This record gives sequence, C-alpha cells and structure tokens, in this order.
Amino acid sequence: MGKGLKVVVIVLFALFFCSPVNALEVTPNSVVSFTDLVGDKDGFGLNVLEGQVVIFDMNYGLAAGQITDGWTNRGILPHFSWEHDFIIGEEFTITDAYLEIFTGGQGFYGLSRLLVDGEEIGYLTDGESGGKNYARLDTFDLSSNLNLLEDGHVLIRVETQYAKGGYTVSNQPADNWILDYSQLTIHGVSCTAPTPVPEPSSILLMGIGIIGLAGIGRKKIHKILG
Repeated sequence: MGKGLKVVVIVLFALFFCSPVNALEVTPNSVVSFTDLVGDKDGFGLNVLEGQVVIFDMNYGLAAGQITDGWTNRGILPHFSWEHDFIIGEEFTITDAYLEIFTGGQGFYGLSRLLVDGEEIGYLTDGESGGKNYARLDTFDLSSNLNLLEDGHVLIRVETQYAKGGYTVSNQPADNWILDYSQLTIHGVSCTAPTPVPEPSSILLMGIGIIGLAGIGRKKIHKILG
C-alpha cells in the first residue's frame, strides 16, 4: 500500500470515529436537593429541644418585623404567616417536598392548622399540656401539593383556635405561641441534555488525519515546483 493511500485510510478512519453519533457523552439526569430556611434553629433563642418545656414570657414577644423566637400576642396575631421563596429552573422537575416547622406552646384552645398558599395541609402537634408549653417539631409531606411550588413562592400560615373554638377571626382570645424555624426542603431532577464530546482516542486519530492531509499537500506542491 502506497504512502498516499495509507494517509487516506487514516483520515477516513479518524473522521468516522470522530462522528458525533459515536461520541455522545450522555449526562444522566442529576438529583437535586435544596432548602429554604426561615429562622435559625437555635431552640427559640434558648437552645430548647423538641419535647422540652418552653417558658412563656410576653416580655419576650415578637418585635416589629420579627417572625421567629418571639411569642405572638393572642389578641393581635391569632393567624400568623411567613413566606418561602426559591428559584426553580425550566429544566427542573420537583419530585417531592417537605415542610418542617418547630413551634412551642401552640394548641391551648385546640389544634392549630397549617395552610400553604391557602390550602389546608394538616394540623400541628399540640404544644400545650397541663398548663405547660412544649416544643413541637412537625414535618409535613407536600408531595401531593407540588403544584403550589411551581412558581417558586409559597405562603405558610398557621391558624390557632379561639377560646370558643374555630379559626374564624374574632375578638375572642386566641393562642400565644412561638416559632423557632420553618424549613422547606425540595427534591427534584435536573434534566440536562446530552452534549457531543469527542473521545480522546478520536481526537488523536483526527490529529493524525490532519497531519496526513498536510503531508499530501506538501507532496503536491513539491511535484509542481519540481
């Protein structure tokens, strides 16, 4: 086989194995998890753990603009709310989500209920027993309400009951309670499209082929000049 023919064979071989069809490096869908935290997980500023007693003190009430680590006033804030915000890309699909809330003392007149964007999700564990306030950690599965998370924003609302029962706003006494933190955890899949990436061996063969073409070109020039 002549040298010229050998070079042609090498070039064709390199081009074939550098074809994108044979060199796709498929990136599998990656599982993504992220959280949004309201509060700081410091046990109401007192290092109180779940199940322990939280001492009620209205002198330690919520300041203006404060959400956590301060007692609500039953006559002013019977219905208390806060927000979770997050960014979801167009190629991100939510698979499941959980809301974790750590509260203290709520439930004096009956179980408090949790609403997410106005939809009732469930009830908080009673944090009032025997005249004492207890710290309670509740986790709510939002997997059946993923549509509420699609816009990257949710409004969380806790409604305590009134002295005569029910959650309807009135002038009746409502519950004093305290929020330590609220954490929204979202799991999902990031769908990344496959990207054509030449394999190392193909890159080497292509280089050999290009060198071969350059050699043929030099031979032709030499013959013309000769």
